[in-house]
Amino acid sequence: MSVSPQTSVHPPKTRIHPLVRINYVPRISGYFAMGGIVLTVIYDSSNWILLGLLALYALVWPHVAYFLASRAKDTRKAELRNYHIEGFFSGFWMVVLSFSLWPCCAIVVAGFANNIVTGSFKMLGKTLLFVGIGIALGWATLGLEISTESTPLTSYLSAIFILGYNTLIAMQTFRNAKSLVKHRKELKVANVEIGERYTMAEREIDERKKVEHELLRANDALKRFAYSVSHDLRAPLRSMASLMHFIEQDISEESRKATAENFQVLHGRVKRLDGLIEGIHEYTMAGEGGDNELLEPKKVINEVLDSMELPDHVALTVDDDFSPLRFNRAQLVLILENLISNAVKFNNNEKIIIHIGYKNRKNMHEFHIRDNGEGIPEKFHDRIFEMFQVLHPRDEVEGSGIGLSIVKKIVNQHGGEVWVQSSANGGSVIYFTLPKKSQ
Repeated sequence: MSVSPQTSVHPPKTRIHPLVRINYVPRISGYFAMGGIVLTVIYDSSNWILLGLLALYALVWPHVAYFLASRAKDTRKAELRNYHIEGFFSGFWMVVLSFSLWPCCAIVVAGFANNIVTGSFKMLGKTLLFVGIGIALGWATLGLEISTESTPLTSYLSAIFILGYNTLIAMQTFRNAKSLVKHRKELKVANVEIGERYTMAEREIDERKKVEHELLRANDALKRFAYSVSHDLRAPLRSMASLMHFIEQDISEESRKATAENFQVLHGRVKRLDGLIEGIHEYTMAGEGGDNELLEPKKVINEVLDSMELPDHVALTVDDDFSPLRFNRAQLVLILENLISNAVKFNNNEKIIIHIGYKNRKNMHEFHIRDNGEGIPEKFHDRIFEMFQVLHPRDEVEGSGIGLSIVKKIVNQHGGEVWVQSSANGGSVIYFTLPKKSQ
């Protein structure tokens, strides 16, 4: 049973819009300077509550504005909303200042510059609306008193603030525009590179499709050729077998014994050739077609053993603990038949002992078939899985040399491996693995 990976319970971190960071430092310096200018106007009023609120607003608001914008879902929209809040307080403070000329002029110019540079004229219109609301609230709570005069200190500080603040905004705007031009050039170059890579990827995909098409066509041609060869070669073999049978019937008694051995050898050659043709056909078709199904391996093994009808001198044991396997039944049967028949065929012991075992690995089903045969020297461990490779003279043990190559082809096609552990002293173990799939 597959276990899904744990997902993070933390929400993805919000990406802060550059406008929020750009405005943070100018806002701190601007409000600090503006607070000092306003203090020169209302310091003589001895209204300590009003002075405290002004100081708190000038020192705290820049940090509050940054916090509100950086924590919002849409940080740019939240930063523009901060302008509306600042417009409201600007209108309120202008009422507190009795519309004194220079500080109010500094407030208006700074607000206009910020809105036009970072927002738009539409944004400026909305901010002016909030300025009006701030004036109305200040008028309703504090009354309306108009005194446009300003002290020389206030006028001097306000003029410096207007000049310095707008110069700072102009420089910042110039840097942003220059950076934007640079990023646009880089983006244009990146788009060209992406377009070229996309075109190359499309070409590679087209070439792969062509290669796959050619491989499929070649594979189909190979299948048709194997079928044709197996069909066309078997016809003369059947004729040869029939002809030998007629010749055996026609020869005289005197020559029968002399030719019987020759005919027996000839029969063996015909049978061997027929086996080779059948092996080529089986190898070509191995791993083709059929759907996977959930199998009980031990049940399949028992079915194979029942169909093979092993000799009495073969003692075969099977492990009890097999995990269910999703695989093609016909292919698993073909693997088992070839491995079991090899374990019997290449074993000259009076009592042949074979054991079929299983281990449940992390990502694989591992099977093994152990026998007490004569063993396989290590130098031949790879050779035995090649087509038409046998380690015994064909006249001693009949075999096409294709069985293990069929096993290797099927196992490899499914992402598994097959190997042998043995020595020349006796006994061999053939291992093969099949990957686990979703049940």
